[in-house]
Amino acid sequence: MTKKAFDVDAFRRALLAWYDANRRDLAWRRTDDPYEVWVSEVMLQQTQVSRVTEYWPRFLERFPTLSALAEASLDDVLAAWSGLGYYRRARSLHAAARVLVDRFDGKVPESAHELRELPGMGEYTCAAVASIAFGEDVAVVDANVVRVLARLTALAADPSRGEARRAIRSEATRLLDASRPGDFNQAMMELGALVCTPAAPRCDACPVAAGCVALERGDPEGYPISSGATGTVELREVVVVAIREGEVLLVRGGHERGWWEGLWTLPRSPLSETDDPREIARSLVVDRLGLGCESLEGPTEATYGVTKHRVTMSAFLARGTSGSCDGDAGKTVDFRWVAIPDLDRVGIPAPDRRAIEELAGGETSSAPSTTLAAVELEGPAGHSPST
Repeated sequence: MTKKAFDVDAFRRALLAWYDANRRDLAWRRTDDPYEVWVSEVMLQQTQVSRVTEYWPRFLERFPTLSALAEASLDDVLAAWSGLGYYRRARSLHAAARVLVDRFDGKVPESAHELRELPGMGEYTCAAVASIAFGEDVAVVDANVVRVLARLTALAADPSRGEARRAIRSEATRLLDASRPGDFNQAMMELGALVCTPAAPRCDACPVAAGCVALERGDPEGYPISSGATGTVELREVVVVAIREGEVLLVRGGHERGWWEGLWTLPRSPLSETDDPREIARSLVVDRLGLGCESLEGPTEATYGVTKHRVTMSAFLARGTSGSCDGDAGKTVDFRWVAIPDLDRVGIPAPDRRAIEELAGGETSSAPSTTLAAVELEGPAGHSPST
């Protein structure tokens, strides 16, 4: 990695002065409670700040302490997380809370090394919690920080790979201000979120632009260098909102690809290019679930993303359903009928929740809603650009 000669102390002072004057007033920045910080950092992984501002206070109101989270059922935790996506985070958070209550007297460990022993705690989350809540001088490296450092040093390799990845971490550690590690880490991420953005970076507003090699070369958007993104896999599916006396039929983890483990989903079926969506929906209700159906309305079309997959969903409303799910699908999966007003108490993926809201006539509760298009991004854990 190229290291342009510059005054590291001056860099730290300039960045922290900018952060002190320009940082966003976010609720989780007003607390140093380790549990509250931890919840915010888990939520911020691959999730926009605007979404977390909705969910973080709701989640803490429902589970105000680590013990309250540990004592809750996984169903309750997933219900509170419903619509936020990346449900693996919620499952791991719940599991880690139980470990802490059982083995650590209900206290969050103060070091990144100890935190790493907990379920679902990756390098980023451990460093963020340890530095922000406990002042440990450990550097945070997320997508924002990678981008800032790749441009600052004009890194001539893909920072997600091998030696370049190690070089980024080394540089982050070198620049870290040990006197204010939590603020410094947040300042680096904030710089990437607000100024050193992926496209059209605001170099004229950057407090450390004088030391940026990429800017000096006139090509900040040329960094970070990428080895090439994987292609998007297009999928199609049918889902059915089956209504019976004001209740909706849900199945446990009902996705053929194993997505949304532990959640309650709508009955669904994959759809090929030659399939008739309405016929597949009818077969799903009558043949596979063994239900009677007075009418089948729709479809309502929507798309959502899961890792590298983009799914086109055709949602149908089955009115006047009868029977008790005695078809093949009903015999092989858990199912339940949930009253529409009670849906906010159940962990349901955002695409399915929104399909219910759209097709059931807006009778759902006041739980946070999402748009039906382009929702529910799932994938490997990692902190994404915060906007």
